[in-house]
Amino acid sequence: SLYEAALDQFGDNATVYAAMGDTYKALELYTEAEEQYQRAITVEPGQFTHYLKLATLYRYRMQVPPQQVLAVYASALERLVIGSPDIYKDRALYYESLGSYAAAAEDWKAVMQLEPTNPGAKGEYERLRALVQEKK
Repeated sequence: SLYEAALDQFGDNATVYAAMGDTYKALELYTEAEEQYQRAITVEPGQFTHYLKLATLYRYRMQVPPQQVLAVYASALERLVIGSPDIYKDRALYYESLGSYAAAAEDWKAVMQLEPTNPGAKGEYERLRALVQEKK
């Protein structure tokens, strides 16, 4: 295959593994997609997009338990030298979908620190803090 040829030429290559994962996902071969995204993470653990692809696959296609999805986000944040606002944003949305408004607010707070000029982050943080207060 084209991907095998690329791996032969370039060796372990996270971009190739991620592309293979995308292809498997499009073909609805989710276990194979998961394997390729995990390979991409192993080869290039500092690239946040590989974690987002795996978390998205888990959330929307494989419907794995929340702990497994959250473990992907946690792994990303542990391994990245500089926190990615995109990881925090995605996890905040996931926390909110689970009804974990306080955790979602904390992630939006992290986004505000990483992107001080992001007006949407402040709005999301304040909206979620209000939801937390309503629940008390």
